[in-house]
Amino acid sequence: MATIVKSPLLGKKVLYVKGAPEIVLDLCKNVPVAKEDIHKQLLEYQNKAMRTLGFAIQLSLFFTIFVMLQFWNLFNAKAFMTGKSAFASLGACKGILFIAAVILAGQWLIVTFAGDMFNVDPLPAIDWIIIIAGTSLVLWIGEIFRLFQKK
Repeated sequence: MATIVKSPLLGKKVLYVKGAPEIVLDLCKNVPVAKEDIHKQLLEYQNKAMRTLGFAIQLSLFFTIFVMLQFWNLFNAKAFMTGKSAFASLGACKGILFIAAVILAGQWLIVTFAGDMFNVDPLPAIDWIIIIAGTSLVLWIGEIFRLFQKK
């Protein structure tokens, strides 16, 4: 199970995950102790018939989803109150294309290389694809809305 909540301790939204400790642990990249030590401790608890629950947080997904939602809204803002598609004359909008490229490149660089500074972990390519496709719904819903507004 996963949920996104605003952490009063961190002052930002965080993705929290709970589940079987072995599964949650295998999904974690930055673990402060050796995974073997955790597995050993879990085995001791399980041998005593103690129930265990794994718990982890992930900032990279939330951070990237938030940025990508704003990225797609950049195109919606371009089309705001024009009655035209966000794609209309997009090639002539060099400033917006430049900003879009900087946002995409910057987000990838931050998540991939600046993990210690931003407390994030690199995302695998499949996560990037899912995030980009999923958050692009913001743009497509705007396009559908504008399409029906014309008529």
